Amino acid sequence: STVYSENEGGFHDDVIRHVSQQFLPLLTTSPNDLIVDIGCGPGVFMERARDLGYTNLMGVTLSRTDQAVCESKGFVTKRCSMSDLDLADGSVDLIWCRHALEHSPYPLFTLYEFDRVLKPQGRLYVEVPAPDNERAFIHEYNPNHYSIMGERMWAGMSKQQHVPVIGGPLDGQTRKWSTARFLTVPDANDMVTVVRDGEAHTL
Repeated sequence: STVYSENEGGFHDDVIRHVSQQFLPLLTTSPNDLIVDIGCGPGVFMERARDLGYTNLMGVTLSRTDQAVCESKGFVTKRCSMSDLDLADGSVDLIWCRHALEHSPYPLFTLYEFDRVLKPQGRLYVEVPAPDNERAFIHEYNPNHYSIMGERMWAGMSKQQHVPVIGGPLDGQTRKWSTARFLTVPDANDMVTVVRDGEAHTL
């Protein structure tokens, strides 16, 4: 199996704390919004969101270990595929999907599944590894990374969903991509995505 549990601590935890504080206020309208963390790991993002005052949080993972850890922290956690979510149509206010979509062998179908469960004005935050960077040994050669794609491919899939493409990188560079349900914002090695009401918000 290529399912693995995430460890707490280190680089990713710091990034999660930074981007959640930066973007959750842009992507939510109420502290009671249903926020679903795809590939939730041990619940670092949900803990941060709870610290920021959000009360309706749910994790999704394939890892029994991560599910148990998140539930021990008081979070509702579903063990299911991100491409076949155990959630009702139009029930989610925000999907938070950080470093998870690259694990889907068919990300377009996964994005359609996200669209199914999101409310009509629901929002999606996506962060994925950028291809061809110095961390290729982590990304392209990771045995369960199936979709390490560049901005044009992500933009193309967004277009297939009939979602306008906008966006911008976390480091303030000029090469930009994202969608009206996404707004992308990467660090030097990652591409991230978010949006609010069709308007991109970038750093």
